[in-house]
Amino acid sequence: MKSLLITLFLVTAGMQSFTHAQVRPASRNETVNDGRNPIDFLFPDLQADLAKLQTKEIKSQPDKAIISTPIENRLFTNYKAPVVHNNSNARLLKTSATPSPMASDLSATDAANKLKAAKAAQTVKPIVIPNQGSEVNSAPVKKKS
Repeated sequence: MKSLLITLFLVTAGMQSFTHAQVRPASRNETVNDGRNPIDFLFPDLQADLAKLQTKEIKSQPDKAIISTPIENRLFTNYKAPVVHNNSNARLLKTSATPSPMASDLSATDAANKLKAAKAAQTVKPIVIPNQGSEVNSAPVKKKS
């Protein structure tokens, strides 16, 4: 019974929308038939509003003194142009007449001998053990009894 009621409801609802779709109101197309522009029909005060805006608009000419100044001076306060340095003052890289050999060019024995010579040339500083003032040569102080 429920399925029959639902079916009848859907059929009548479909038929109702179909019948209403067939009827077109005459006012929908009357602006086109009259020869008027739909924009004029929807917005009757549009032309008057545009005329008001154009009369309010003031077209002022920009000041020639401001335009002639550089952009940097207009954008930044206290702008100073960058200083160009002379390249003759730049430090030149020195190339030695006899370049030293690269570490990868040395053989393993030559590199080992060079390391031994460098270690022998280093001076070894004696290790100083800190004390607390009453200790002499890191020996504990005997208590007086």
